[in-house]
Amino acid sequence: MGKNLSELIEEFKENARARTEKINKNIEELKRQAQELEKKIKASTAKLVDCELAGDEPGMEKYSDETKKHQEDLALVKAKIEAYETELERTGQGDAELLEKIRQQAKAEREARNNKQRELAEEKRKVEEEIQELEVKKGELEKEIGRLSRDAEVTAVLSSLGDLLIPAGKAMSYEEKKREIKKWIES
Repeated sequence: MGKNLSELIEEFKENARARTEKINKNIEELKRQAQELEKKIKASTAKLVDCELAGDEPGMEKYSDETKKHQEDLALVKAKIEAYETELERTGQGDAELLEKIRQQAKAEREARNNKQRELAEEKRKVEEEIQELEVKKGELEKEIGRLSRDAEVTAVLSSLGDLLIPAGKAMSYEEKKREIKKWIES
């Protein structure tokens, strides 16, 4: 399985850090070489001046050539230092192939997240529909429970046979008659 976005970013940062360290190390070495060459140029220039003052033609030619060689070497070292410093500035751009992988992975993870959001939104919509359906069913059940909780049998017996079961001469309220019929049904 490929690396996730965080792993790719960490790999890029590690590569950039290693590259920066290596470039800085090379720059330090080149600067050390430049200092050595500058010392050699001073020394050979001083010897060249001594030879000129002494009229030593072979010495002048030798130290002139040596000084030019050191100056050429120093120019080359300074050019390398400049090139490395330019690369140091470019280190943030780093490995183009790895940057492209990071871009592609970021794009893929964004797309996956967006797809998951759409999927969850659809699931939420369905759940809300189910809740509405259950609310309707709950209301119907509550109505049925309410209808069944009324003592319909007592009311039916009372309205049809109440006068036969309870003597007409007995003075009772409607609620008292209901209680008497209920006792009679349950006995």
